[in-house]
Amino acid sequence: MESVLDFSNVVFASFALWSSVSVLKMMFMGVLTSLHRGAGNVYTNPEDIAMFATKRGVSPNPNDPKVERARRNHLNDLENIPAFVLLGFFYVLTRPSPWLAVMHFRVFGVARIIHTLSYQLSLQPWRAIAHIASVVVLTSMAVQIFSMGQW
Repeated sequence: MESVLDFSNVVFASFALWSSVSVLKMMFMGVLTSLHRGAGNVYTNPEDIAMFATKRGVSPNPNDPKVERARRNHLNDLENIPAFVLLGFFYVLTRPSPWLAVMHFRVFGVARIIHTLSYQLSLQPWRAIAHIASVVVLTSMAVQIFSMGQW
């Protein structure tokens, strides 16, 4: 019998893949925020201005629209992706249906990518639909975890 936490288990392998994709996407949002800061000479700390500003007379600016959009997108990832990694790990331990589990992981990962693209491109209702899809996946996994309890 294969171990639940082994890459020969399609559920665990899929979870590992989509967790990694999601975490890398989340990390990219920090890079995107930094790129927007550099491109616009938009810095919030005096030491960053001294180190990175390419123009003289730049003052701290915490309200640049492009920087704030990327930062809010990153914060949304920080609220959802760690929850996916934690719930997904516990969900794998419930030995779910491989097809259903793989669909949960794929839907979450693709929804987060769509959420990021639609957030950065100001596309509603796609951003809301993608967010709702990821919340539905998290809720479904949590309910299945709860149903396994020996309360």
